[in-house]
Amino acid sequence: MKDFLRTLTDNASLIYLKKDFENNFSKLSSILFSLDFLKETSPSDNIECPGCEEGCLKHIVREEDISDYFYVSCETLGLVKIKKDLLENYKFKLFSFLKWINEQLKLEDEVREENPQGLIWFLGKKNNITVFFIRSDNVEDVNILVQSIAVNKRIVLWLGRNTGTNFYISLFDLIYVKRNKLQIKSKLLNDKHIFIQQNLHQNVQQKRNVVFSEDYRTVDIYEENGNHISEIFTDAQAKVVEYLYNQHEKGLSKIHQKTILDGVNSFQIRMADVFKVNRNSKTQTHPLFNKLIVHDKKGSYWLNLSSNSEIK
Repeated sequence: MKDFLRTLTDNASLIYLKKDFENNFSKLSSILFSLDFLKETSPSDNIECPGCEEGCLKHIVREEDISDYFYVSCETLGLVKIKKDLLENYKFKLFSFLKWINEQLKLEDEVREENPQGLIWFLGKKNNITVFFIRSDNVEDVNILVQSIAVNKRIVLWLGRNTGTNFYISLFDLIYVKRNKLQIKSKLLNDKHIFIQQNLHQNVQQKRNVVFSEDYRTVDIYEENGNHISEIFTDAQAKVVEYLYNQHEKGLSKIHQKTILDGVNSFQIRMADVFKVNRNSKTQTHPLFNKLIVHDKKGSYWLNLSSNSEIK
């Protein structure tokens, strides 16, 4: 199932050559057909010409009186016969698949697209927590798309590996096949839901509004006004954040950047250079630098963990 799920990010049209699909996912096709997630669709209009080694993309010529073969016109060999089964396609019905997830997780409301590109899907709600699906396996892209969702309490299903954040769930972990049936680990969502509810309660009781993943690669921030911010760090940035957090726990607030960078064995000489990111093909300062990672303009840095200071 994992191998098939990976194709959902690469295949924009969700159309698969029937022969390839049966070769790669033979055990899965019958399951997907039984759930009405897969259907046969019209043959391709174009194909890479098999007549020579040029690999030209050719338009298919259909002969009405011949049912088993089609043709392409090759400049080298003339008409080249193409067997019909090489052109037959399957189409994966993403909406039906997401609707099934909605039903299995017993979510309220109906599935709908949230943006024209079909990258963000609203899957429903459960106890005031909204569940979304983002059709990507790139954690940076997902994190950027999450920022466009104007919902504070949310869980995001996506197509990448587990990042350690408490608010993303990989479909690789959620969906599996057992005894020729598609199964879903609803407990995984319930555990995340319980964590969020407990964390929100903890934020109020203990006045903590910043939650890091175990490896400090991701952070979720709850502002006092109810806003929820999710961000990611590179490995180098995460080491700095972890170092600052550990020093904060020891009661050390302001630490000079040279001490910090030496402490994490960084080759950089300025904190600002560590917190450079490349997004949308542009190099820019990390959104949380000067907001979560703050300084006194004299070279000393600390984490802004105060519940009275909103991060905007």
